[in-house]
Amino acid sequence: MQRIAFILLSFLCSAGLAHAQDIMAIDGPGNVYLIDSANGSGTLLGSLGYTGAVGLARDSADDLYAICDHPISGQAIVQVDPLTGAGTLVNSAIPLYTGEVFRGVSFDSSDNLWAEHTTSYIVTVPLASGVAVFGNKPATFDIRSIAWRGGEMYGWDLFKGLVIFDTVGTNWATDVNPGVPGSLDVNAMTASPSGQLFGASDSLYSIDEITGVATLVGSGPYSGITAMEFLGTPPNPVLSVTPLTAGQAATFSVTGATPFGSVIVGYSTAGAGPTSTPFGVVDMSPPINAFPPFAMDATGSGGWSLTIPGGASGLTLYTQGVDTGSGLLTTSLATAIL
Repeated sequence: MQRIAFILLSFLCSAGLAHAQDIMAIDGPGNVYLIDSANGSGTLLGSLGYTGAVGLARDSADDLYAICDHPISGQAIVQVDPLTGAGTLVNSAIPLYTGEVFRGVSFDSSDNLWAEHTTSYIVTVPLASGVAVFGNKPATFDIRSIAWRGGEMYGWDLFKGLVIFDTVGTNWATDVNPGVPGSLDVNAMTASPSGQLFGASDSLYSIDEITGVATLVGSGPYSGITAMEFLGTPPNPVLSVTPLTAGQAATFSVTGATPFGSVIVGYSTAGAGPTSTPFGVVDMSPPINAFPPFAMDATGSGGWSLTIPGGASGLTLYTQGVDTGSGLLTTSLATAIL
């Protein structure tokens, strides 16, 4: 058992923390990636289980929905698991007119799901029915992606670049900057929680909402991104342990951590804290030590076993960990040793 002062633990973790992969992105074949908005790097998360995703949107409850191909209805709304990227069918997605398809989706602040047609009609699509509700046609633009930013909806046109919609009146679209054309390949667009617009296809770009200028953030390994959205606030990884009995083996486990990352669990017998650390307030009192790091699998789960010392009966073990990939603390435990 390795005993490391928690302040040293915090230093080691902060030195090795990865950038936050805060964007989920999907390509045409249905591969789901996590992308770091700070540098554009991405890692494969899993498969949507559907192809032809044309948009990914997150509502106020942090639930993710995509519109993608469906073998029977043509297109469908699926809910996307933020941990695995797997899609679950919600409803068929029915456009206004036969022969049309959806391109680009985004929730507004009231959880109305907006979408764009091949003929550039802007519509809303209730999740309960999947049937498009008529909005209006935004001029003659060729818009492929949309994103709400606060109370305003933006789109990326393949010829005109960034446009902004009049969603209160006609839904008419206006070119943000006629001097910046849409030559850049942006087939997916979203806005960060702070309001920064991003676009992607083979690379990630930040987009200035005033000038319409797109600036390269970084690339791959991914290509052909057709849908993307910022993830909501992730839940804390869950720490659990089997009953603790002096002289016997116990198993600690963690779920909901960063896939293929690692978790370090601190422990104390001095009390439940609170103690401030660089990752937040932990439910342990000094002195705080740590078990060796243990690895997570593709689902963000992992665990390890140890033998409880024979003389520990009657003590309470206070434990809490940190996910070194996200910097999030796990849930905490206070477990009596029998």
